[in-house]
Amino acid sequence: MSLQRFTAFLAIFIISAGALFSDENASSSGIFVEDKSVQKGFEFDEAYSTYPELLESDRKSAIEKEKTKITVKSNVPNAEVFLNGNFEGHTNLTVNDLPAGRYNLRVKKTGYKPKFYRINVPQGEERVFYVELEKYEGTVNFIAVQPETLIYVDNTKISGNIVKLEEGSHTVFAKKFGYKSESSSIYVPRNSYQIITIRLQEAQFSVSNFRANKERFNPALKGSAGQIKFNFEVTSFGNGTLTIKDSLGNSVISRNLPGFTTWTQNVIWDGIAQNGTKIQDGTYTAILESGEQKFSVDFSADSSIKIPSASITASGSGIGILPAAFNFPEKTFCVGVNAGIICAFENKNFYCAPLSTFFAYSFSKNVELSAKVGLNAGHEGSSPFINSALKFTASKKQADFDMDFGFLIRAGGAKNKPFEPYGADNGYGLGGGLVFGLDFNNFYAGISSEFTFATSTFNTKNDNYDKVLRNGICFQLKGQSVSFAIYSALNSSFGTTALENDSRSSNSIEFLRAVDVGFDFQIALNSLNLNLRSNAQIFENQTYLKTEAGISMLL
Repeated sequence: MSLQRFTAFLAIFIISAGALFSDENASSSGIFVEDKSVQKGFEFDEAYSTYPELLESDRKSAIEKEKTKITVKSNVPNAEVFLNGNFEGHTNLTVNDLPAGRYNLRVKKTGYKPKFYRINVPQGEERVFYVELEKYEGTVNFIAVQPETLIYVDNTKISGNIVKLEEGSHTVFAKKFGYKSESSSIYVPRNSYQIITIRLQEAQFSVSNFRANKERFNPALKGSAGQIKFNFEVTSFGNGTLTIKDSLGNSVISRNLPGFTTWTQNVIWDGIAQNGTKIQDGTYTAILESGEQKFSVDFSADSSIKIPSASITASGSGIGILPAAFNFPEKTFCVGVNAGIICAFENKNFYCAPLSTFFAYSFSKNVELSAKVGLNAGHEGSSPFINSALKFTASKKQADFDMDFGFLIRAGGAKNKPFEPYGADNGYGLGGGLVFGLDFNNFYAGISSEFTFATSTFNTKNDNYDKVLRNGICFQLKGQSVSFAIYSALNSSFGTTALENDSRSSNSIEFLRAVDVGFDFQIALNSLNLNLRSNAQIFENQTYLKTEAGISMLL
């Protein structure tokens, strides 16, 4: 074969292979780097600079006349600092007793653009210089073949096609409903420009993960507590049918589900049958049919599930300031806000105005997590506080009532140490407790016992902290939408603190340190609950009168 024929054959082979590869890319799915170029820009460093910019100091202060002192700070920790080419240390760096004069300052760190300045170091002054380093970046232009493709870089959704990314490896994830998702790793060199094409493949329709958000519910309850939600995922456009059947296999209700246009689907059912009546107690099966796929999940209707008339205390759901042995129905959120006023009665003075927001969530019928954050406005300016609690309960059904019992752990604290002379439980410290209650149809009676450490100081790093035992009792009358409760608690104090206004002696034990008495009034309006409560905390030489109003919502 002649040289000319061999050259022609080789050229045809290369062109054909390139075209074949191009056609393969055009028809296959994935994330492709179509073009990459590196702009080898000139990096400014002292090796190339004859007259760097003068950096003014952020702060100047006088020191001894013959002394010098400079501090070099940066937005990046441990950046290298050079003066006149000599390594001096890492940011933040202080250098003393330099000869007065002008210096070349360079600050650099791997992955960041180095900065180079001139600085003046005069005698008798301390100067602070701040140098902000910028990361090396590259530019990426994402081109999605399918419009409205969602693109994520390192788990962050990007807006727009062109983004600047830091030098290094990044994970790109792309998805669009009706298509298979794609994920790939890309490397972005410094000062580079890349075009990345994203091409997705159509997904075959399928359904997965059909489930109910709770195992049992009471359709007679208001709001979300009286509903059950069915969730499932789909991969593409389609439709389906949801049918509820009773334990005998009879159809209770059937609902055609409209065309699916997103991945996650949910259907909420309020327990109303096809004939317009609420379902009776029992076991039911939800059946999802879509194409040739069929899924089912069992659940129960249970009229014994109740929504308690509850306030959110520092120890979880309860009555007034005391925890109770009940929880909200499973998978129920309670969120709300409170506002009030506290007066120091003996001094006839305004003490503070507590403002707070709170939530409680029942993971199941037995486990509840709650938290409250707020501000005692007006107490030494403002005194923020926080409480959190985890409560575990169980119930044993009797002929005419439920016997409830449980235990809890809790923690809380407040700035500026309020409610002197101390020794009473105001929701702070670390501790736990036991709760017990008898829950009748229209009446609740409960007792609680809680023991907390560092109740007044919220700090156990030394021996100067107290402990408080609070034993409480409460009674509540319950109507369909209104409830009224009274409660009382005895605070017993053990030990003392180093706080200035603590009246207790060292290692003191006071079984009758303070008494709490109060009432709790609730009005339920569908998923909303209005609350008014007031209590007096009575010490020997001080009484606090506390009144709060709040609103909460079940989700």
